[in-house]
Amino acid sequence: MNIKSFNVADIEKYSQIMKLKMVKLPLKDKSEAYLLKNDKRFDCFILKDGKVKDGCSMTGTPAEVWKYAANVALDLESKVQEGVSFIGEIYKAFLKYSDCK
Repeated sequence: MNIKSFNVADIEKYSQIMKLKMVKLPLKDKSEAYLLKNDKRFDCFILKDGKVKDGCSMTGTPAEVWKYAANVALDLESKVQEGVSFIGEIYKAFLKYSDCK
């Protein structure tokens, strides 16, 4: 899988197929971060102009995945666009996906 060829529609479809919860965050440099997670997997895609410019991925135990996701989130927090609440967006995603069960 070549993630550099992914676009927004591919990421949304991938999220559904892999049953990953997704959060989208606008970043200061006008790119967007897509964070996708379930108990065994975490993916982060950074898109600019609709195409993936960077990304990372990790699979493992729930504890390993949470730790990796937290470290990526800590790195991204300072890059989130002014006026966007990083924690607020994560919280909204938790609420969205808790209603899906």
